[in-house]
Amino acid sequence: MKWTALSCVAFAIFLGIQAEPAVSSPKDSGGKALPPDSSATLYNSGGIVREGALLLLRNYVKHEDTVVKEQVKDVQSNLKEQLREGDKLLKDRIEEGLAHEKEGRQVGDDRLNEELDEDVAWLKAKMAKGRRQMEDELAEEEEQTNKEITELKEAFEKLLRDSAKQWAQPAMMEDLKQMVYDIQAELNSTQHQLQTAQRTHREELQSLRSDLHTAQQKLQMAQEELSFLKTSAVGSSFIRWGNAECPENTSLVYSGVAGGTRSGDSGGASNYLCLMKTPQLDNTTHTPYHNGLRGAQYQDVEGHDDQDVVCSVCRAPQATTLMIPGTLTCPSGWATRYRGHLMSEHYNSKGRTEYVCVDKDRQHRQGGQENEWAVEFCHVVAKTGGSLPWPVSVNDKVVTCVVCSV
Repeated sequence: MKWTALSCVAFAIFLGIQAEPAVSSPKDSGGKALPPDSSATLYNSGGIVREGALLLLRNYVKHEDTVVKEQVKDVQSNLKEQLREGDKLLKDRIEEGLAHEKEGRQVGDDRLNEELDEDVAWLKAKMAKGRRQMEDELAEEEEQTNKEITELKEAFEKLLRDSAKQWAQPAMMEDLKQMVYDIQAELNSTQHQLQTAQRTHREELQSLRSDLHTAQQKLQMAQEELSFLKTSAVGSSFIRWGNAECPENTSLVYSGVAGGTRSGDSGGASNYLCLMKTPQLDNTTHTPYHNGLRGAQYQDVEGHDDQDVVCSVCRAPQATTLMIPGTLTCPSGWATRYRGHLMSEHYNSKGRTEYVCVDKDRQHRQGGQENEWAVEFCHVVAKTGGSLPWPVSVNDKVVTCVVCSV
């Protein structure tokens, strides 16, 4: 149907062109125009047909253009709908994966807790049983020894009573004295054996106590490791630029100073580093082909100009930590770690660095001084009016940022 309509329009234009005469209007001998003849009429009718055909062609083109635009809109709408469905499906898959991972990690933690509890209970029971057995044996030996000593004393006293009438006989006195010496020697030997046994049992008890203390220390280390595993299983780290301390509800990994490639160099690395304050380097040699690591300083930052930039590496208990530029508010459900201003290398520098969020309560290293070999931290300023779809009211304003966790 489209080809037929277009063919009709083309044919009408063709008729209009064929109807146009090849000569001018006739004139009389005096130069005056003669009345229009049949050829002029044919010319006029051809012009009308041609104009009508052109009008018809324009209307057809407009109609086709409208149809094409509507089809493009339909395709765009379908693509947007498919993208929304794909995003929703991807989010659902991610949430399912995270839930499955958390469930598996929780099952592993519970199993490890149960095994540790069983080991601890077994060890405590064994230690308690050994200690009770040693104490019972020691008590029995002490009771038996005391009983023997009592019996010997009673026999000695009985012997003295039975021999009281024979004190005058020298031979009997000598035998009695020898018997007394023998009994005393046996008592001394028995006491020595008792003391030795008590000392041995005390040493064994002390060894058991030492083993129990060692087991308790191992248990505590296992519990601390388990606690670390629980906390490390879910968590994320981030760098707090411009501040040597970590925000609340986070833990400090280490604090340091910022560094990187010198701003005047055209090569080297393109990211900032949070360096340890006390380095540990070896004696590896290098060639002339190397990159120099420099310290970083604020540039044209009020109150901190030409001062060394500090930083801290922090750990949040949440699994994800994100820096969001151009805002001071975290999304719903996210925890705010700190707010600040976006900074980077100067726009006219030979090298390039990353964008980082520097804390609004920024600090600097005490004792720092101006150094032309430093890495620069400069404010990032919004430039609207081009492809940045921000309102004109924020043009030339310092860009804010926020670090969030979830």
